[in-house]
Amino acid sequence: MTSPANPGDPTRAVGGHPVLAAHARSLATCTYCPKLCRDVCPVASAEHSEKLTPTLKAATAQAVLAGHLQLDREVAEVFYACTGCGASQPRCRHGIDSSVALQAGRREAVRLGVVPEAVQSLVDRMGQYGSPYRQSPRETIARVVREARGLDGVGRIRQGQSRTMVFSGCDVANREPELIGTALELAAACAPHGAEPLSVYEGEPFCCGYPLDSLGFERRFGEHALGVGRALEGVDRLLTLSPACALTMGRRFPEVGVSLKASVVPFVSWLAHYGQGLSWSPGAGGVADRRVVYHDGCMLGRHLGVR
Repeated sequence: MTSPANPGDPTRAVGGHPVLAAHARSLATCTYCPKLCRDVCPVASAEHSEKLTPTLKAATAQAVLAGHLQLDREVAEVFYACTGCGASQPRCRHGIDSSVALQAGRREAVRLGVVPEAVQSLVDRMGQYGSPYRQSPRETIARVVREARGLDGVGRIRQGQSRTMVFSGCDVANREPELIGTALELAAACAPHGAEPLSVYEGEPFCCGYPLDSLGFERRFGEHALGVGRALEGVDRLLTLSPACALTMGRRFPEVGVSLKASVVPFVSWLAHYGQGLSWSPGAGGVADRRVVYHDGCMLGRHLGVR
């Protein structure tokens, strides 16, 4: 698995990894750092593994880049031991987000066909079902929308009649569909404050493509993004319940050549605009005048800068 040592410049690529080479300087900096960010990595903490700290993950990538390590499935697993949360960057005195170089390592693993088996299995499900889940949430979303239509007497929520659309994303739709109903309740409560009518995305694909992008399958992500773009034609504003969807469609789509006509806004940002002084009773018997609090320190806070 090893190759002869390279005594030269540690930032010089000798292993034929052009994607990683773009991050040579940051990888070298991370490799020789005294692990200032080791305590903020959720993966290293959960796995109780020193080799999964940001410093040693960067050292693994640096060894691949320098030709000391062959990039195979075992090594690639280290690149995939990262959530992309960005927590290392605020702790780093050089401002390095170690997840960016690890993402490049994933793309190299895809290019060489050495992705871990579990990763390939998830990507295969994406190809078959359009999302990481094996079932379509269409019926669940349709039920939630039917129930939401009676929320107020002026029909502010009108499926298919509004150019402002709520995009739940596959995680919410499959795992926490009740959040769609909660979002629509909040939207209805915002109607007296000037909030526009909403519709809900019930088309396919239900996934924005974030899994393909984060796992390093850039070409397949671009193809998926084109399909999502076609499904969203005619929408002026897209309100995403998942910050990962906002990041993917608002920032990553244009980077792979797919520009949505719709502006992409996290639902919580839309709610913050219209929900000042909001009085909301969540469901029957709920308590009015609740303060609505939402926190996502990773995608929303660090990556999108919404605080």
